[in-house]
Amino acid sequence: MTLEDDLDRQRIDLTKAVGECMLAWANVELELAQIFSLAVKSDILTIPDAMWSSIKSFDGKASMLHNVMRIRFEKNPVVSEDWNLLHEHVRKMSRWRNKIVHATMLSVEGKKMMLEPFFIMTQPGPHLSVDDVKLKTVDFQGLYAALMWFFGNAFAPPPKEIASKFPTPIPDLVLRLRSEAAKRRDEQQGRPK
Repeated sequence: MTLEDDLDRQRIDLTKAVGECMLAWANVELELAQIFSLAVKSDILTIPDAMWSSIKSFDGKASMLHNVMRIRFEKNPVVSEDWNLLHEHVRKMSRWRNKIVHATMLSVEGKKMMLEPFFIMTQPGPHLSVDDVKLKTVDFQGLYAALMWFFGNAFAPPPKEIASKFPTPIPDLVLRLRSEAAKRRDEQQGRPK
């Protein structure tokens, strides 16, 4: 295989990885729209959709959803805390989504196809490899799974007798976010964890 053939293969692989990553992110956005729809509690199902679709920026949608969720679950501290953790993680992952979708594909030293987020020719930045993009795809899929779990846990929890016999496992992402939050609280209070 020639170097040119290898670069073409890398270009195809990287393009495919970006496409799969963006599809994974689309699932995150769809789940957030569904959470918003239930949080608004409208008898007319198209009203929450009209509200959600009226906001064009993701940041605006995330802020609107967060405000609705803060009010909706102000008397349920467990659900509220999980939401706050997921909301912050959504924001963090959204920044990664932006790095990937607003990247330019480059041939680095004529040997490796990479992405450079927010490419500016006179200000070279860090690169993302196909493996970096695939790892973010896994992160986005994990976030989607955590949001689906949250959706069921917050809006349609099973009756206690069923939940005790058939508990729904808490996603690893939620457990990790809870653990990190507890560690931060302990550090702020001066207690080692």
